[in-house]
Amino acid sequence: ENSGVFVIEDGVSQRQIFDKTIQANQLNVIEAHGILLFRAEKGRDSKIYVFRLSEFEPETQKEVKSKSDLKDHKLERTRGCSMYAISKPGGSRLKMVICVNRKLTLMQWKHSAAWTAWCPASDTDTVEGFMYLREFQIAEQPSIITLIESTVGGNSDTCSICVGYKHQFDIITDGSGTAQRLFAVQEGTKAHLVSATDLYEDEEPELLLCYNNTCHFQKLSETNNTTEFDFHWNSIPKDIVCTFPYIIAFTTDTMEIRLIINGNLVQTMAMPKLKLICSKNDIYFATTAPEFFHGKMERLQMDQQKVERESMSPPASPHLSPETKPLRLYRIPLNALTGVIGPYDRKCVNETDDSNENKAVENLKSMEIKSSRASASRSCTASPTIGLNPQNHLLHKS
Repeated sequence: ENSGVFVIEDGVSQRQIFDKTIQANQLNVIEAHGILLFRAEKGRDSKIYVFRLSEFEPETQKEVKSKSDLKDHKLERTRGCSMYAISKPGGSRLKMVICVNRKLTLMQWKHSAAWTAWCPASDTDTVEGFMYLREFQIAEQPSIITLIESTVGGNSDTCSICVGYKHQFDIITDGSGTAQRLFAVQEGTKAHLVSATDLYEDEEPELLLCYNNTCHFQKLSETNNTTEFDFHWNSIPKDIVCTFPYIIAFTTDTMEIRLIINGNLVQTMAMPKLKLICSKNDIYFATTAPEFFHGKMERLQMDQQKVERESMSPPASPHLSPETKPLRLYRIPLNALTGVIGPYDRKCVNETDDSNENKAVENLKSMEIKSSRASASRSCTASPTIGLNPQNHLLHKS
């Protein structure tokens, strides 16, 4: 049941900013420009809305916003959109590609990130801040779109769009506007496209294409589709997160961690009702509270004391039925993963083996990674590793 949109902060009670009349199907917070983007409703009524983050400050927002507050925040050319994708943080310009049926619309925020950082008080736009660039017609409605920024010819304003539908992934370049076949799933295979993630191999753009339980590396500059580096998950993921040297798959009930350079299994953890929330900076996810894991009586060992955990937990919903098991939010800090590859167990955790699950948690807690990295990569030379710091821990409750 959709209850609206909430803000959850450490040490502060959750705040509702939109009521249940607004069903946000996609949502992005763009701190560099101080804006909130989200796609609401479904079908022909689906639209993208733009708000200033300052409108949701506790001292500014006095009432929870409802559907009547959306009127002046609707972005033109987005009615009927089924999905959108934005450029990665850190680029010179914020770009967004919007899919409406078989049409892709490319837009760009009129101020650069550098200009906004220099004159933050002057960047107060909402919908008027997005400029229309161009449109692309595609063969059919896609199930996946990914925006890829590049520096072709030294021009940092160029971009490409990866489009996934049915049994193939295509690439559209901003310059030509034409779609080219990038990768096709083997004929006769029923394909379920999962994601297309842009990486960099020695500063060269590369895509990690995931379909069914397979991950395939595809360079944008190559026409041949070598499967030499393909690897397979134990089950079909819903979301994929890359953070060198690891790649993490989220299914409905499992978190699976592998090495991105060779696909070797590092760890599998059973987590009922697992849901990735975001992975822009740290990785946030929700799962059933550990004390309600089937057949488990012990709790996961967290850094906080029991009293602190209880005081930080939001109050239970008054509409929560006795059969509904509460969820917990967790955070994996990027500086709690490591570039040092140590011994690991290739076996998956058995859901009925308590000792294996405890070992899984302890193994995860011993990982850390360099926090300041330019972009995701699967190259050891492009992403040098650092030493292990045993003081950092992986899982933190939010």
